[in-house]
Amino acid sequence: MADGEELKESVVVLDRLECIAADLLSEDKENLEYDRAIAELICEARGAPMEKAPKVLAELWRRKQAASMERAEELRKIEASAAAFLMSFEGVFEDDWDHTKGCLGIEDDSELAGFIEEGHTFLNPGVADEQNNWSTRGALLSGYRQLRRLLDDADEHVVAGALKKPT
Repeated sequence: MADGEELKESVVVLDRLECIAADLLSEDKENLEYDRAIAELICEARGAPMEKAPKVLAELWRRKQAASMERAEELRKIEASAAAFLMSFEGVFEDDWDHTKGCLGIEDDSELAGFIEEGHTFLNPGVADEQNNWSTRGALLSGYRQLRRLLDDADEHVVAGALKKPT
């Protein structure tokens, strides 16, 4: 391998090592001795003098904080998307069920006998066996209910109150 390629590979490996090291830092800088030891290992890997360890440590803490903020933002986006999906899903299969049936050409609830009882909806079918010859529906309803519970129980700071289903 050419020297330039080896250098590029070393830089990539060192960068990955620093990302891992940042993840290993103590939370809220509570174990400074441990964190300094990690920074000294990075200095050693870089071939830098140990006097640079405080600067390296500061950079590792900055990376850890940035990564934590990125993960938190990603989670907020996932939660907001899940909540928006549930609202639409519930709109079609619960709130606007009569309209949905009309769009599907279902004119009489008796056409759904055994799958959805009269006066009930796809999400709340009112039957004893929700998997009745339709096992994927049972899994879908179970997953839906679990996700709904998680969002309903979520901290208001994590999922905006406007995205929760009204009670």
